[in-house]
Amino acid sequence: MRSLIVIWLLLCLGACAAPLGASRTVPELRLSPQTLGTPLSLAQHLSVSRIAPGAGGMGLPQTELEALLEMDAQSLRLAVITMGQRVLTVQWDGERLQATRNEHVPAAIDAVHVLRDIQLLYWPAEAIRAQLPAAWSIDDTAGLRTLRYSGQAQVEIVYSDARRWVGQATLSNYLEGYRMRIDSVSTQAPSP
Repeated sequence: MRSLIVIWLLLCLGACAAPLGASRTVPELRLSPQTLGTPLSLAQHLSVSRIAPGAGGMGLPQTELEALLEMDAQSLRLAVITMGQRVLTVQWDGERLQATRNEHVPAAIDAVHVLRDIQLLYWPAEAIRAQLPAAWSIDDTAGLRTLRYSGQAQVEIVYSDARRWVGQATLSNYLEGYRMRIDSVSTQAPSP
């Protein structure tokens, strides 16, 4: 069972790491939880795959996992679960990033990249734009967010709903070679 978890994690979460020899990666984001603007509590199903170079964006086999994500003005909390076991937790309070991982999860699975992708998906574009280094820009339109380097798309996020945290979002990181489809359901009780 442990060897299955290790193999699965290498395939799935390893897709979030930059390929060997990459001269550039998508910039880190360390945005304050306060800049999110709305508290969220989500149950998510994730499908992660590598994007094959030269395959016109076609993905390689997918790996599936579940996640629970809570965000408010104080912190971001994420728990990733597979095969009934918690394999990764990430907490971010705006100053300190903490991660715990199952003993079989490789150290290369980086909480910094996990935080960055969550913030690219859900944080306001203005907050992201304010933290981007020179030559990076972000375009944000209804249903589509594009992170560019020198005008070239490096990350595209397609949303199925105007409320970006529900329904399906697909993050395609062309620079680092992976695609992640996220199906989210709010776990918050509706407001009266």
